[in-house]
Amino acid sequence: MKNVIVILFISVIAIFCNAQKPMTISGCVRDKNTGKGIKNVNVLEKNTNNCVKTNSIGLFKITIIQSSATIAFTHVSYFEKKVSVNNDTNLFLQIELQTRTTNLKEVSINVQKPISITADLPLYVKDYDFYGDSILLLAYRDKHISTPELIVMNRKGKNISRTIISNPEKLYKDCLGNLHLIEKDNAFQIYLDSNGLNLIYPNKSDGYEVMLSPCVQELKEKYFLKSYAYNSQILNYYWSDLTSQKPSLFFTISDEKAIRRLRDKNRLLSMQGVTDADVRFEEMCFYAPLYAPLIKVNDTILIFNFVDEKIEFLNQQAEIIKAVPVKFQNDKKWKKQLFVDDVKNKVYTLFLIDGISKLYEINLQDGSIVNPISIPDFVYVENIKVHDGKIYFLYTNKNSDAEYKQLYSFKI
Repeated sequence: MKNVIVILFISVIAIFCNAQKPMTISGCVRDKNTGKGIKNVNVLEKNTNNCVKTNSIGLFKITIIQSSATIAFTHVSYFEKKVSVNNDTNLFLQIELQTRTTNLKEVSINVQKPISITADLPLYVKDYDFYGDSILLLAYRDKHISTPELIVMNRKGKNISRTIISNPEKLYKDCLGNLHLIEKDNAFQIYLDSNGLNLIYPNKSDGYEVMLSPCVQELKEKYFLKSYAYNSQILNYYWSDLTSQKPSLFFTISDEKAIRRLRDKNRLLSMQGVTDADVRFEEMCFYAPLYAPLIKVNDTILIFNFVDEKIEFLNQQAEIIKAVPVKFQNDKKWKKQLFVDDVKNKVYTLFLIDGISKLYEINLQDGSIVNPISIPDFVYVENIKVHDGKIYFLYTNKNSDAEYKQLYSFKI
């Protein structure tokens, strides 16, 4: 199993990083008018796959593949800037980007109830995610499956860029925050520059998500990976970096009750009259994969160890520094979902009560749940996300003649 993790990890890193690094360049990207650092700027070594993003205050570090190169700085809200670098170049760059002007009319968000961001667009939204400060939609125009599109819009619902695609399945965000389009036969990383949306690094879709999924988080060039064992009742977490020969196991969680049931499984199989359907039913009811997600909040790694009923806090060396108890997972109305607001550095969890979704903020100081937020008048919403103090979700309005699945926003 460890060898499998090593192979998968190498595949992940090979897509986004390059081990042959003659020169590392760091710097800061600022708004030319305000002087403030700009986050989520794409820093791309031209004509290569080498790309990083600036952090929350505009800082970046990129290792270029050749002794000289052209680096492009792109962001949907700014004009692109290119800089040539070589071995004689100052290794700390001060980059200023000019804001793009726009005449788009903004739509005010009603904070009292959810409103549809896509209400005025003839789009059936299949999937969505956040691309920097924008929203990326996977949608069908006029509900026709023959007209799928990728659409980038601002958070008020105004289009920035769009491109036609074929046979889409879903969007996928990897542990580095890059977005990918998975189609029926092919998969691509999604990249937005001043020329619009681009689908880069084509691969076969078969096994693509499996290759990327072991990596669950990244923090300061340390990569956190997971693997399951024993019919998904044991969860192992590993960490690695670009200098590691192999991932290091640092955390193991196991469901001892489920493991004991598995040990008795041979008894069930030996009983007369037991069918394959009986075995599948038992596995479905009793052996769901152990749920203990690892997430990042600001610069801290947290493991929600629901098996042992506690939240484990780790430092950057993957060492446990503290733990707080949790009990809310024992409520039958709790759904195994966590939502991280990367902007506000808050974590939420979901309860479903008579079809109404209710989110609670998790108090990371004591493990309690506080500040309940219901999504009123919308039964069984889909694909909930929390971003920058707002709740987003998909919902099909059955009262509409068109019955478009729309993207809604609701301010917390």
